[in-house]
Amino acid sequence: MGLFEVSFYSSLGLPQAPIFLHNFHFKIGIDPESYLDLNLPYYDKNNGKVHSENKRTSHVDYVLYPNGTVDIHVRCSNNPFKLETEIDRSMIIAFFG
Repeated sequence: MGLFEVSFYSSLGLPQAPIFLHNFHFKIGIDPESYLDLNLPYYDKNNGKVHSENKRTSHVDYVLYPNGTVDIHVRCSNNPFKLETEIDRSMIIAFFG
């Protein structure tokens, strides 16, 4: 959170700014042999294979590469994840399964 945001919320008499997560980007690894077994379309920018899906109010893209790297992009700018309470954190964990 930027200094401007903190001072803006303070000037309104609010105790703190709400915390929201708008986008996630993860990089994980899988067994490279799995890449050959996947029947997915090729990614237009490189030698990866892509899978896209909508989960709840977010769009998720998976790009899988021959070396076993998987890039996961979760776009949720219109409906960001709230991150203020333990219930909010539990909802994020449940989203990812």
